[in-house]
Amino acid sequence: MSGTSRSGRHHKPTAVKLLHGSKLRAHNRNEPKYQTGIPDCPAHVRADAKALHVWDVMVARLTKSSVLTLAHGESLTTLCDTWADYVRCREQFATMNYQQLVVDETIDARGGKHRKIKENPLIRRSEKLILLITRLLGEFGLTPVTGPKVPTLGADPAADPFAEFDVPTVN
Repeated sequence: MSGTSRSGRHHKPTAVKLLHGSKLRAHNRNEPKYQTGIPDCPAHVRADAKALHVWDVMVARLTKSSVLTLAHGESLTTLCDTWADYVRCREQFATMNYQQLVVDETIDARGGKHRKIKENPLIRRSEKLILLITRLLGEFGLTPVTGPKVPTLGADPAADPFAEFDVPTVN
């Protein structure tokens, strides 16, 4: 069996369906509704300067677009922790002068030294963190692909997009 639990199309949120004028089904009517607002910042995020900086930046972006709700605290915390880990990983990689290969030395039971050249493990770690960050940003609609899919609560769907143009009428 192919695929994962994240495979296939994701359900559109009810707010998006209402904006598009789509038919609502039973599972849409029972969708939970959360109050918009800023969730409480966890103590471990406040204690970590890098994670706290990401928290402040993300809260500012997400409140401006009216996407952030009080129920998003855990997801936002995970994003901040992961981003802080990525920054630390890149800093450590920079202290190694961005060395792509490392020499792994081991000593066997007889006392003989063995050298093995391998890829720097920080490269793979940073790649995994970037994939996770991108996925979490997508959950909030902060990637180019997911941005248009997330509606903003401040948008007026009845507003005329051409109202700013003064077009003379022909009689």
